Amino acid sequence: MAALLSLSACDSEENDEETPDFYRIPVSVVTDMTGATTFLADNDAVLRPTNLSQMSGLKSLKRALISFSLTSGSLEVKSGGEYPIVLSTNSAHHAQIPTFDTWVDTSTEEYKTNGADSLAQHTTHINYYKQSGEPYVQNGYLNLMPTFDYSTTCPVYMGIYFDSENGVVAQKGEASATIDLYFDDGSDLALYSITTQVSIMMPDVLYDQMRAGGLADNDTLSIVFRSATQNGTETSTLKTTVGDLLLCN
Repeated sequence: MAALLSLSACDSEENDEETPDFYRIPVSVVTDMTGATTFLADNDAVLRPTNLSQMSGLKSLKRALISFSLTSGSLEVKSGGEYPIVLSTNSAHHAQIPTFDTWVDTSTEEYKTNGADSLAQHTTHINYYKQSGEPYVQNGYLNLMPTFDYSTTCPVYMGIYFDSENGVVAQKGEASATIDLYFDDGSDLALYSITTQVSIMMPDVLYDQMRAGGLADNDTLSIVFRSATQNGTETSTLKTTVGDLLLCN
């Protein structure tokens, strides 16, 4: 299920070539076997940059916020369409989306043997506050915008934990999965606070499990999303499709 049905250009009193029509749109960065890079928007639109050499740093990212104008001059990007774009050459108009690739299946023997050293067992500094907006799954990532504390000297950790044996139902009409988000700011001196969009890779084995259960990419899936916060565990249910679990890059 696409997070957006369409993207519309933001209004601006300025109307010159330095002002992009679309500002900080979330995308996945996809590079094919030939080395060509495109951007897949969260509404499944394919954006083909015509001046990537001027913003080549974007090629190394997994997820990004990009600012651009359509070469056609149109002010709408429709779901599933393909569009040549001109990236803003102002680097301040683009940003990396922090991306985490940690996921753990707690039903595995490896976790049962070594789980005592996992993030879930040693998350002693959870400062994950209520997020802005609703989380959604798209192009293989769980996307959310939390507010959390951090330290400039320690890395931040985020990861998804799930139980493939007891927390997943792979049946048509009843498909569901329960996932837990764990966060650790890594320090007792997390003195800074930030609100930012983050993307966390969904377990690829969850997609495989759904397909093995006979579900197609367009079948609906309910995800019970639980996150530990300073105020206890917050729970929400996300509606998505099986195909949204599939990583595009």
